Amino acid sequence: MIPYPKRILVRGVNWLGDAVISSPTLQRLREAAPNSDITLLTHTKLAVLFHHYSHIYERMTFHSTERSFALS
Repeated sequence: MIPYPKRILVRGVNWLGDAVISSPTLQRLREAAPNSDITLLTHTKLAVLFHHYSHIYERMTFHSTERSFALS
């Protein structure tokens, strides 16, 4: 078994279709790392899509005017 880190940050995609298509990846990541806290960093416009998504621990959002690497 591969040791996974305690915390994982996933940078989400920017478009609705891409977010829907990539959502199974979060489920597979959860299955592979069941004890990790998975945080999804996603655009504000897509945050509601992941509101009740049980495979992630936390959601962080950013707006188009913000740089995702500048968030704290």
